[in-house]
Amino acid sequence: KDGQGLQLLEELGSGGGGNADVKESEEGGSEGMRVELPAVDRMVERMDVAVAMAARQIPELRDRRALLVRSKVMLTCYPGQGSAYVRHVDNPNRNGRVLTAILYLNPDYNPATDGGQIRLFVREGGAVEGKEEAFDVEPLLNRLLLFWSDKRVPHEVLPSSRERYAVTVWYSDAESMSG
Repeated sequence: KDGQGLQLLEELGSGGGGNADVKESEEGGSEGMRVELPAVDRMVERMDVAVAMAARQIPELRDRRALLVRSKVMLTCYPGQGSAYVRHVDNPNRNGRVLTAILYLNPDYNPATDGGQIRLFVREGGAVEGKEEAFDVEPLLNRLLLFWSDKRVPHEVLPSSRERYAVTVWYSDAESMSG
């Protein structure tokens, strides 16, 4: 709630004073962009702290928290106009991803009209089989969402009627990545 999300949006809008390499995708979006933004670094450092705190509390992570390595940062913008992302998992092929961390950067988000929620599909106790429940999470400014990257938490982004911004990083198991 300290305004870092807004600061990042301001830096993105002004070019942030850093360098950027941009390649246009066939869909008209940007991919392969490299930016240097101090606000992103500060936010990711805070995400690292939150993940470290969670890892101390979650038995499955406690023993391997020293092995967790962070991916490069992905900044996303859904352009609105009904843009969405289909149901998927972030680690479908044992790519080493353990946790997904998303920090939302959406000032003045209106849940009644804006859409763009992430829908998480989970089963009781984190099981892979059994009755599935869906939970929608609103992309509120400075909300940090952590969830398992594997098949325990399939997810999708619901249609968005306005621009929707997020910072995403994945925390991977270094041993799984090297094997």
